[in-house]
Amino acid sequence: MIWNYLIVSLRKLWKQRTFSVINTIGLMLGMASCMFILMYVEFETSYDQEVSADVYRVVYHSYQDRVEVGKSAQTVPALAPAMRRDLPEVIDAARLVHTDPLMSDPVMEANEKSFRESHIYYADSSFLSIMNYPLLTGNMATALAQPYSVVISASTARKYFGEVDAVGETMVFHRGERPANTLKVTGVFDDVNTNAHVHPDFLVAFSTLDFDADNDWDWGNFYNYVRLSPETQLSVVHEKLPDMLSQYIGDRSKPSSQYYVTYELQPVHDIHLHSDLWGEAEANGNGTMVMFMGIIALCILLIAWVNYINFSVARSQEHMKEVGIRRMSGSSVMQLWVQASIESAVVNACAVVFAVALLQVLLPALSALAGLPIVLSFTIQHALYIFVLLLAGTMLSGIYPAWLISRHRPDCAVEKAGASRWPFAQQSTHGVSVCRIHHPGHWHAYHPRPTHVHAATGRGLESGKHFGG
Repeated sequence: MIWNYLIVSLRKLWKQRTFSVINTIGLMLGMASCMFILMYVEFETSYDQEVSADVYRVVYHSYQDRVEVGKSAQTVPALAPAMRRDLPEVIDAARLVHTDPLMSDPVMEANEKSFRESHIYYADSSFLSIMNYPLLTGNMATALAQPYSVVISASTARKYFGEVDAVGETMVFHRGERPANTLKVTGVFDDVNTNAHVHPDFLVAFSTLDFDADNDWDWGNFYNYVRLSPETQLSVVHEKLPDMLSQYIGDRSKPSSQYYVTYELQPVHDIHLHSDLWGEAEANGNGTMVMFMGIIALCILLIAWVNYINFSVARSQEHMKEVGIRRMSGSSVMQLWVQASIESAVVNACAVVFAVALLQVLLPALSALAGLPIVLSFTIQHALYIFVLLLAGTMLSGIYPAWLISRHRPDCAVEKAGASRWPFAQQSTHGVSVCRIHHPGHWHAYHPRPTHVHAATGRGLESGKHFGG
């Protein structure tokens, strides 16, 4: 039975191939646009997903006369070891600091090559495990345990040493006006994913810094990360922080003081889209904008489906005689619904296939335009999304035309067949729909009988009303 419906649908679509092509192209463009925007949204929301949900960055708020005067992602270097030592809920902690506030014009030299580098950081040995940087070569537990040791990214290792194993090699770290340091490469980590809030190429052992960082509560240029035990409630740590801080900074941690500071834990997963602090390691995204882009994607898809429905409804007026004869010959309403739904499924399936193909061709150019390494990957999750898209498209764009056709009485359908003519100006529907998004006040109540729009004047041919009034 379904096979017969499919054959009839294909024959009908072929007979009306001009309109079928228009419908398919409209849906294809809408679906391709929606897919690309949703791929962008997926990329933006995937930042730091390789890091455990129990990892937090400690951020800083400063107040004067109980009014917040500053908030920063950078804090003091003594904070992480103190939290690891005094708070049992903290099972690991690490510090990270960029070379920029410490020196000017840092240059790395090795193997008779030298480059000015901008992604050099000092880091505690626990930073590798906290941020889940697996080493390709070297021992994660000891790689940054000794002063003057450095771990480098895979691309950096190739840049300086080619395909030779870099572990055991030496690099000279020219620190501007300061004396140069000779560093020993103790590990190579895989390149950090683009969707991460920080991208180091060099991690120098934190103990290489020549000052008492564990007791410095004044120099606020450091990033502090902590890992909490899985069962810990974040509120418990926040409650304990003021008492812990009072041991080290005294009245500066008390709201009763004219000037005081507070610290809070920020989930690493929230940094990219929900953090706008001073001293961020890199520029972050905007969660509100990403959400808005997702809404736009769904609106584009909805417009494409509405456009398809309008085409289908307008074309259905020319087939009332056929519908009436089928009803009078014994066809049930359900059979008409199934027939219309299968036609919709065929068009939506073709549109999905062509949309994926179009996206595959245009994605390199679109990714370059967006400045993001967005790739089209075929995973089980993505296949499920496409199936849901096809199912939703079939239901939304097939049910209403089917209901509209089936609600007519068979005898009236035969008598009124051919009474309505469908002008080709219906193709302006998509443009009108876009205008409605930009001008919400122009939305009108939907009428069961479609209003045909003249492409030049914008006037409804049946109602005689102008869309602007």
